[in-house]
Amino acid sequence: MTHRLSVIFRVLKDLAELEKKSVSADTNYAIKENQIFFEAIKTIPGYIYWLIFHMPSLQKEKLLELTDFSLQHWDEEMHKKLIEIERKKIPGLIDPLVRRLFQYIIQHKHTKSPIFIADFGSGAMEVERQVITRLIQAKSTIPIIFIGIDNSSTVAQIAKKNLISVDNTIEIHERVTIDATTLQTICENTKHKYCVVLCTNNIFNKFFLKNSFPNNFFDLVFSSFVKHHLDASQKKELVNTALSLGKTVLEYDGYRSLLTMIPQTLVGWNNPVFFNAEIFSNLRFLHKRDIKRIQDPWKISFHRAAHYLAEYTK
Repeated sequence: MTHRLSVIFRVLKDLAELEKKSVSADTNYAIKENQIFFEAIKTIPGYIYWLIFHMPSLQKEKLLELTDFSLQHWDEEMHKKLIEIERKKIPGLIDPLVRRLFQYIIQHKHTKSPIFIADFGSGAMEVERQVITRLIQAKSTIPIIFIGIDNSSTVAQIAKKNLISVDNTIEIHERVTIDATTLQTICENTKHKYCVVLCTNNIFNKFFLKNSFPNNFFDLVFSSFVKHHLDASQKKELVNTALSLGKTVLEYDGYRSLLTMIPQTLVGWNNPVFFNAEIFSNLRFLHKRDIKRIQDPWKISFHRAAHYLAEYTK
């Protein structure tokens, strides 16, 4: 048996265990669709059949990716592959966001206080790693405090290793939760130009919005490939929280495109877990026409590989 098939069988075994514990109809639906997908991708003809005859009938608002089920080992595998893809110049998966963040920081080169940048759903923080790399190459002296907020402690450890790989002088703090007072204390005591705070605050908790930070506390708040993972109420809460806490807000995600499934298949076929994340994410993305309906003062730009960047500045 090939490694690829071995992974698929292990995934199917884990999904079967999840199915036994599930008590929600929506979760059952999501588990079942993952089982059907992983069964289909055992072979190319099976995958083609799934694309033609099964995919069109999917209830896309109920889909969950394998990594949404909080299975630690698969979460690690997907993020490691994602880091690898995000580092490639082609397709430049996160390049538009990295360039905008770098530009924003350089524009504030005369500020004396550290810039506070919060990442909602920070994942492995490859965006921050690439931004810091560019700042080092530009010999920037601007102090930055990056706040990575993600409810996965597993991903936080991946982020830590990922950041240290670019510069072992980056100061990294790990906290279960963070608030304005704690951040200010860290800021006052740090002796490093780049400081990263990793925490697991729940951004959907009203306490986080009302009591942890005052309005406009962060200079910039951004999210990357997060919004499509959320239901309608969570999407609204994410945007409202970001707008309340950030002076500038960036939202980076994809838009639905059947054509991108071709390169996604070529890139992901030999890594079934990452492949699942690619295809199911694509199906959960908004259509481009729906993104265009976002009203001013948001500025929307569309980029290759079917991604968009939305920006709001107060």
